[in-house]
Amino acid sequence: MSAQNTDLLTSSSLTYNREKEVKMLCDPATGQWLQQQNVRLVSYANLH
Repeated sequence: MSAQNTDLLTSSSLTYNREKEVKMLCDPATGQWLQQQNVRLVSYANLH
């Protein structure tokens, strides 16, 4: 990783929230909760 990327990761306040977001989205419990709420995940391809 370049020094610029390392500096950005250590100085940006956005990276902490992104890490939390990735953990939440990858957690199987999130998928289970979405199913219980009858939420259907779609992509932009589904919006035409």
